Amino acid sequence: MSDHESRPPGGTPEPDLDWCHEAVQGVSRTFALTIDVLDEPMSTHICLGYLLCRVADTIEDANHIPPEPQADLLRTYDAALDPDTDTDIDEFRASAEAWLPEGELSDDWEVVASAPTIAATFEELPDDVQAAIIPPVRELIDGMAMFVERHADAGGLRIGDADELEEYCYYAAGTVGNLITNLLTRGDLAADRRQELYDTAVEFGLLLQLVNISKDVYDDYTEENNVYLPAEWLAEEGIDQEAVIESDNREDAAAVVSRTVSTRGRSSTTPRAICRRCRSVTATRWPRGVSRFCWPSERSGSLQPGRRTPSPSAASRSPDRRSVR
Repeated sequence: MSDHESRPPGGTPEPDLDWCHEAVQGVSRTFALTIDVLDEPMSTHICLGYLLCRVADTIEDANHIPPEPQADLLRTYDAALDPDTDTDIDEFRASAEAWLPEGELSDDWEVVASAPTIAATFEELPDDVQAAIIPPVRELIDGMAMFVERHADAGGLRIGDADELEEYCYYAAGTVGNLITNLLTRGDLAADRRQELYDTAVEFGLLLQLVNISKDVYDDYTEENNVYLPAEWLAEEGIDQEAVIESDNREDAAAVVSRTVSTRGRSSTTPRAICRRCRSVTATRWPRGVSRFCWPSERSGSLQPGRRTPSPSAASRSPDRRSVR
């Protein structure tokens, strides 16, 4: 990142909006590219909402933190964001100190270490913007803590069945869809239209998370000790979750990956139809900048990620693997 230095516990956190925008570049290429197409103040609103989520996501993915203190750290972070508690962000930062990796921090852990800066910058936003962002962020944190506690004996997440998979995807990505929709639907809006937007946001968030799970099976297991492919589906192919990446199981595991990415959960809508519905909703309701945030480009009748020439630093980064993009 820049010459910004994460502040150790103690002292008064100072807002730093420029650093927050730069921090997104280091931890999410996808969000960084799409935030760039938004006008202010929406660009800043989504940037800060994303960073608040990213703090929790990095903690949840940290396989060097045992489950009990990992869940406690998430609960402390949730309390720090709750306006009705006396816990402040410095208490969270002090609790996180013992779990910061040694040596130079990665961009992800720099965001965790700089949580007081993010919070101080966030607190400068208008009250209605804060009210739109905090509930879904706290729901995401609560869901992550719940899953860590639920799978504590395994030392990592082990999704059991389709229902639990959908539940996890909601907390990891559906909440982020709600956050963005909260921001975009402030003001007068017909009740039926508002509900359609929220339904679309959750469905699309779940779809994107299923794609992430399907493409990251190896890294999720080897780097984070998590298996999101449901044990029930793997068992049908004769695979134990602990053997999911073994070469002898490659073909059968691929069948479960295909089933995962094409699942609809409780929705009767196909993934392709969800994409088309989201495209229609954003195109008709919001200005071009917001529509481009959701759909950066479209080629040959199919939906494609936006293309732009990345900066040298962005080009050297590997694609995002995290829950929150």
